[in-house]
Amino acid sequence: MAASIFSAEYERIFKKTWPPITGAVLLAVASIYMYMFMRPWGVYDGIVNWGDNVFAALGLIEGPITPPMQFSTSISCIGLFAGAVVAALLASKGGIHLVRPRDYAFGIVGGALMGFGGTLARGCNVGGFYTSFAAFSAAAPLMMIGLFAGAYLGTHFYLFDLGNHPRPPAGYSSKSFFAGATSKKIQPLLGLGLLVALLFWALSDDFDVSYEGISAKRGLFFLIAAFMGFVMHRSHFCFARAFREPFMSGDGKMSRAVAVSLLLVFMGGLMIKGTDLEDLRYASFFVNPSVWAGSLVGGLIFGFGMVVAGGCASGSIWRAAEGQIRLILALVAFALVSAATQRWLAAEDLMGLLGKAVFIPDLMGWGLGIALFLAIPVVWYFLTLYNEKHNTFVID
Repeated sequence: MAASIFSAEYERIFKKTWPPITGAVLLAVASIYMYMFMRPWGVYDGIVNWGDNVFAALGLIEGPITPPMQFSTSISCIGLFAGAVVAALLASKGGIHLVRPRDYAFGIVGGALMGFGGTLARGCNVGGFYTSFAAFSAAAPLMMIGLFAGAYLGTHFYLFDLGNHPRPPAGYSSKSFFAGATSKKIQPLLGLGLLVALLFWALSDDFDVSYEGISAKRGLFFLIAAFMGFVMHRSHFCFARAFREPFMSGDGKMSRAVAVSLLLVFMGGLMIKGTDLEDLRYASFFVNPSVWAGSLVGGLIFGFGMVVAGGCASGSIWRAAEGQIRLILALVAFALVSAATQRWLAAEDLMGLLGKAVFIPDLMGWGLGIALFLAIPVVWYFLTLYNEKHNTFVID
């Protein structure tokens, strides 16, 4: 009896995909906690750090480069990856998943576009949009507009390519290795072992990392990010899908989930900046300096790229953790292009042209600003419901 109950619960929690709304709520809570613990959730700077370290290892750049495990955003990315690996193994979903050569090219091109667009926007779907929204930054709604425009164009491109290059039947166009019956039995044991090892390391690690003068234990910060990676994998939480599906299929489940998560994380950010924690999280904390051109143009390019690649910045990480080669290639392209582009813009003294930091209450006051930022996810939520019923925005 006990064994059957355990088996059923294990299947429900670790193998069956969670509803997107579950992932949305848990991700928002973890993001708020990360914000309070040391810094808001970010991905873009961590991927740039990976690219910088690759260039430094190849001798292409000089100067001190922070190692990945000493750079806060990189640590959050590695934690996200590790948590998703644990989730994939416990669900027996790990492996090496191959697709057609054409799709690898899409992954590389899409990743490069995300790297370039993220540099212009001074952040990706996470730091440039999601947590920037929580920080009350004017860049967040501007990047949201850019992401929608890019996703719309990217969906047009994808459907055009699909019409000219039809995909083979399911199960024919992709192959997965280490996905046999024996592997599926072993993977949960590997996942459990990895989980224990990560917990032991994280809880015993005494190294301090800092962001904007705020320090925290690296291991505990890593665990928050790992939890987020676990949640994203289990719920298949994906910003790319949230922006793409209203145009492709009309399905709004992920869009509504992201809208709910956005609303919750904003309320958490508002609580942090409006309480005694403001002493450590000053008004302009994490307000993205990319208003106007950077957020709009960068968001458009990033939105197009994430549709082409098949995943956003955070989505590419958890899919790469599952062994999706297309998304691994997208991350490599993202890292190299973003690092190169950011260094080029800085060398040419062009970063200032991307925009400036605008804290919404400074622009329109607290009352009107709060009303606007509460309205945006609510309107998005109900627009997706309307679109599901009427297919108003679906591309024919």
